[in-house]
Amino acid sequence: MKYQEKTKHALSGFSLAPVRVFLLGLGVTVGLWTVWFSLHLPGLNLPPAVMGPAVLIVWVVLATLGARMVRPGLGGAILAGLVTAAISLMALGSVLVEQPDPAAYTEGQAALRPAAVLLAGGFLIAGGIIGAMGAFFGKVTKSQVLLPTIGIDPWPARLAWVVMVSYIPLILLGGLVTSSESGMAVRGWPDTFGANMFLYPVSLMSQPRIFLEHSHRLFGSLAGLATLLLWLVVILGPETRKKFGIWTTALLLAVILQGILGGQRVVLNSPVLAALHGAFGQVVLAYAAVLALWMSPSYRGLQLLEGEIATRSVRVFTTGALHISIVQLVLGAMYRHLRRGESPGSFHILLTHMVFAFGVVIFAVLAGSVLLRFTREHRDLLPSVAGRIRATG
Repeated sequence: MKYQEKTKHALSGFSLAPVRVFLLGLGVTVGLWTVWFSLHLPGLNLPPAVMGPAVLIVWVVLATLGARMVRPGLGGAILAGLVTAAISLMALGSVLVEQPDPAAYTEGQAALRPAAVLLAGGFLIAGGIIGAMGAFFGKVTKSQVLLPTIGIDPWPARLAWVVMVSYIPLILLGGLVTSSESGMAVRGWPDTFGANMFLYPVSLMSQPRIFLEHSHRLFGSLAGLATLLLWLVVILGPETRKKFGIWTTALLLAVILQGILGGQRVVLNSPVLAALHGAFGQVVLAYAAVLALWMSPSYRGLQLLEGEIATRSVRVFTTGALHISIVQLVLGAMYRHLRRGESPGSFHILLTHMVFAFGVVIFAVLAGSVLLRFTREHRDLLPSVAGRIRATG
């Protein structure tokens, strides 16, 4: 009984911990933005009377599912809803300005609507209400807030996974931009045709190529903000800063560099920068996934086995698979962005890309086989890791 009371006292107020609020708010935002973009894809032409309620319903569903998993308490759920609404103002800004006629518009910043401040404030209030609805429907207000493992906090790692997931729609959008040749559809950077990127009128996005490129920039801003939040959570925690501070800082710098590459690709109209931007983005995604895995309690437990079991073969084949995959990625980006019709150079890159594909498959199969054998050989040793995590933190 005393142990439970001490644990409950130590965790009191944890429902309002920033990492949980950021995790829930950011996770709902990523899902909400992805659904919003999908409903606005060129060719669907869904009326606002359908899209508006659909987005609200999805928001409530995501808030409910997130609250059931994160269990932030009522106050934490409301704050998470406010976080979602605040971040989503980056996308909502397109309807907070006057909507000029596309035929008469040239360039420049459109004026804010007279009721823009009221609309933004109402949207924030709606976010808090939806967060509370998620807490109610998820019945988390009656749940006891407890950490799943004493001595180790899993929430920064879970936030890292959400940050990694936020990169996925961004990269998919980048592929759509390249496939539709929309990379130069929007002039200027970081502005959009002379307007603030977050206040570009939605009435001017009817052209599919402009919509795709502008949406790509918005998702890039979301990914950058998500990475910044993760960096703050890690840096402000003494333990996480000591273990992961350098690596999260490297991720933040990589995301900033990726954004600059994308912007300069537009400013300079450079196919070389376009290829580098496309390849480096996927490397950043892979690095974010590795960082999230490394931060997870399960992997930190496996590190305790280092020195007790041989891992050289695993390292060799997985590292080889990584390196050959990066080469294959660069070759694909070069062919996609730098090819010039049916020139001999383009055909050479394509042929090399095809040959390297066999190498990627071979190394992936070998790495998978080595990992399976590693798991079978040490099946009896791995279960003890969970206990050692609790013992060491």
